[in-house]
Amino acid sequence: MKTFYKIILSLLVIGLFSGCSMYQLVSLSGDLPVNDKLQFYSENSDVKVVYSFNGQGGPINIEIFNKKDNPIYVDWSKSAFVTKDQSFTLWNDDAVIKGSALEFKVNPNNTVRSISSFEGTISKQDKVTFIPPQTKITRYSYQVCSSVIDDKEKPFQRMTLISDAEEFNEYSVKKYMYTIGDTPLMFSIFLTISDNENSNNPIQLSSKYWASELINANVNVTKSKVIGGNQFFNLR
Repeated sequence: MKTFYKIILSLLVIGLFSGCSMYQLVSLSGDLPVNDKLQFYSENSDVKVVYSFNGQGGPINIEIFNKKDNPIYVDWSKSAFVTKDQSFTLWNDDAVIKGSALEFKVNPNNTVRSISSFEGTISKQDKVTFIPPQTKITRYSYQVCSSVIDDKEKPFQRMTLISDAEEFNEYSVKKYMYTIGDTPLMFSIFLTISDNENSNNPIQLSSKYWASELINANVNVTKSKVIGGNQFFNLR
């Protein structure tokens, strides 16, 4: 009888912990076309800009290619990530210190002596980035959504997901579909690009994105589905 109760308790514990973990895969739509990697892009005769959000929380990854025979400049202080009517500049004036510390303590004859040292580097984001002709740069910025999106009132569809995380098992997951009118997540990115450092006569590019599909699952969706540039995930 005691063995039986131990088995039941073990199953309850396993169920409790497995039920606490939920992966959410978010697919984005936008007002820009997508390439074969499902990355959004904007292109004209002077510049090509590729936007990707792949990863946890949807980190903004912007790739800018200068197609001109002259240099161009990106003014990050005049570029922004906009969400919920709030604007966040893509330039951060903070300095970051990265390094390591080493400390020795000596205790001869009940005395304590301490010697410490620190080595590191101080880095700071460029306010304006210079892009030579026929070259590209990549910039990483904010996460578009760092937590799981809850929408209990929205109807959902049941679908089967095949996961290679555990020997290609099949799992039933919840799938939510949205339009631009009822989406729980919408944001835009604004860029200022010029052919001089003073941002005179700039090219101003604006793009809009919204969550068009959510998949909620108690299995690691990052191992069960190839994630494109228009998708990101979160874990609760």
